[in-house]
Amino acid sequence: MGKKEELREKIQRLKGEYTSGSITKEEYAKRVLEIKRDIELLKRENNERPQKGFNKRLLVIPLLIVLIVPVSYFLLKEAPTGNTNKDIYTLKNEEESWPTLQGDPQRTGAVHGEIPDNVEVKWKFDAVGSGGLSIACAYRRVYFGDYFGYFYCLDGDTGELIWKFHPDESIDFSTTINSTPTIYDKKVYFHNRKGGVYCLSAMDGSKIWEYDVQRTPLWSMTAVVDEKFYMICDGWAGNERLICLDANTGELIWDYRDETELHPWIITVGDNKIFLNPKNYITCLDKNSGELVWKKKFGEFTNTIVYSEDKIYFWSGSFEGRGGWYCVNADNGEIVWEKDYGSAWDREFSIFNGKLYTTTYISEEEIYFYSLDAETGEILWKKELDHCLSAPIVNGNKIVSLMGRDILACFSTENGEELWRYKGAPLDFLGYMDKKIYYWGNYLVDDRYGYVYCIGER
Repeated sequence: MGKKEELREKIQRLKGEYTSGSITKEEYAKRVLEIKRDIELLKRENNERPQKGFNKRLLVIPLLIVLIVPVSYFLLKEAPTGNTNKDIYTLKNEEESWPTLQGDPQRTGAVHGEIPDNVEVKWKFDAVGSGGLSIACAYRRVYFGDYFGYFYCLDGDTGELIWKFHPDESIDFSTTINSTPTIYDKKVYFHNRKGGVYCLSAMDGSKIWEYDVQRTPLWSMTAVVDEKFYMICDGWAGNERLICLDANTGELIWDYRDETELHPWIITVGDNKIFLNPKNYITCLDKNSGELVWKKKFGEFTNTIVYSEDKIYFWSGSFEGRGGWYCVNADNGEIVWEKDYGSAWDREFSIFNGKLYTTTYISEEEIYFYSLDAETGEILWKKELDHCLSAPIVNGNKIVSLMGRDILACFSTENGEELWRYKGAPLDFLGYMDKKIYYWGNYLVDDRYGYVYCIGER
């Protein structure tokens, strides 16, 4: 068996371990990065990815920038600001946008646009590996970073490149973009593994400010609310800190440190509070001062925290997978309700109009899709599935979600009936804009890894 076939088999085994819940997200991400490095080294050895020489496609990029950027800027510079509550959406307009991970800093997964009735691939873009967690969408554009540290802005309808950015143009694994971008007030924010935090113009990609935090976790969230930027940095075994920067200037406002290890996936903002997950705890901070509001012990591991209506919702349990679903008062950390429906390795919640949606993996033979009453935690309906769902996007009528690790599926919110499924290769959290779904493709497609896909109405 050749080296390439060995790597393919390793990827398939890793996917199976993650889908079954036998490894954590952190271990999965770490091992994926190792495999990606092996793939790149193999390609370099075989000269499969030439780095030098004339490439005709490069002529297209300056032409696109010359033609598209001025026109796009003229059309968008007068975009209406509207009255959308900035503490619900990080944009001042365009409710159908998806400006951060799970759509908003509350991580609700909610959109107010249409989810397509059936789908096909509208376009795919050739990038280099999914360095970040997902794709951010706004102003009819999509934004994401890749494995080699390039950050891209594409036309959301056509997939054409509008601009791209790299801090120093060097091919260095330390510059991997390892955060989902966050868009706010025509600016886009992200960071890389090396510790560079960047704020660029969302319109033309020009750098507004840069901040050096020395190093960052393998993967992490960011959030921008009320002119403040939040991220976890120095992410190594108990030495983490949450920093708050001025979103316009990059100046440090406050710096919070915790004696226990922070979970790099967890930054949720709701009203005047930030919610974090240091190991075994949920921590609530004042978002303006960084002062501790409350801290309460839960399980060893907590999935994404979702904020809605002065409450937070999450799954918490052991690394072996046993745990329960929680609704907690956001003001004081008191448990409102706690449920254990035989739950093991629950995925992320989404919430819309007082209804929660999630799945639980009990065993390969027992996987269930639930709708819960957000006030009581009682089951509204329950549907048996053949795969777990994750990263759900909900609009009140439909839910679209990753199903396993290679299927995109859509369900009715009324009863959980499957409406359609598309066998593609989604890897990470989804992006949404204007009745379209955006995601990173499989690691190896046509002997390459790293396509960004747009899926839209057939």
